[in-house]
Amino acid sequence: MKAAISMQVAADQLGVSFATVYRLVRAGHIRSMRVGRRRLIHEDDLQRFIDQARAAANPVRAPRRRSVAR
Repeated sequence: MKAAISMQVAADQLGVSFATVYRLVRAGHIRSMRVGRRRLIHEDDLQRFIDQARAAANPVRAPRRRSVAR
């Protein structure tokens, strides 16, 4: 298991703001845990979110059928 990182570090890795990561956590898109007053994200959970986002952005499509003139 990889380490847990702060939400600010996750924001830096994603290239987004802290507020965006906070909204993603609140919406349930990224799992997090509370440690005292801090909210941390496991690197595995962040990677899972990244993989899901990439899959949604690049769906695998079936090849198009070529029409055949009859």
